[in-house]
Amino acid sequence: LKGHTALIQSIAFSPDGKRLASGAAPSSGRQRQGGEVKVWDAETGHDLLTLKAGGTGRVTFFGPDGNWLACDAGGMIKIYDATPLPEKP
Repeated sequence: LKGHTALIQSIAFSPDGKRLASGAAPSSGRQRQGGEVKVWDAETGHDLLTLKAGGTGRVTFFGPDGNWLACDAGGMIKIYDATPLPEKP
């Protein structure tokens, strides 16, 4: 998977195994600022979403139903809607 410009700190699969989230450290080296989380299609490797989480990328995980994603945000945890998009017909 290509797309992060900094060291990946964490990875997590969605409960259904169809998506993978990766959290990366800030690319500038400043702690607690500038980290990002990417969500990937686990089968194709396509980048589905990039979140500028603002943290260190050390904590990234999906909720038990796969509809939310939590990540480090510089001393806080941010929760994002990770509801999968409907499949195209």
